[in-house]
Amino acid sequence: MFGNSYLPEDFQPGCHDFVIGRGRAVKNHSGNIWFRKLIATVADEYSSQAGSKEEKSEILTKILNEVAAKSGWIVKQDPTSKRYYAVSKA
Repeated sequence: MFGNSYLPEDFQPGCHDFVIGRGRAVKNHSGNIWFRKLIATVADEYSSQAGSKEEKSEILTKILNEVAAKSGWIVKQDPTSKRYYAVSKA
């Protein structure tokens, strides 16, 4: 866990939070849909134009900066407690 702590008990992922997990609910979460669209905007640049690891890293940094600009979190839900914890504060 990021910082070894849960997010507040009432935390619910928002439209700029990416939820790590499996299943329809995760796939259809508004933040995950937004994240996939964000990835799609740079996919061509990443796969065809970025040749070096440095160039690819710059593209990935752009994505994380966009998530951070929206105050988004990358979170995962603990299967036992059902509480969310931060994997990363983008």
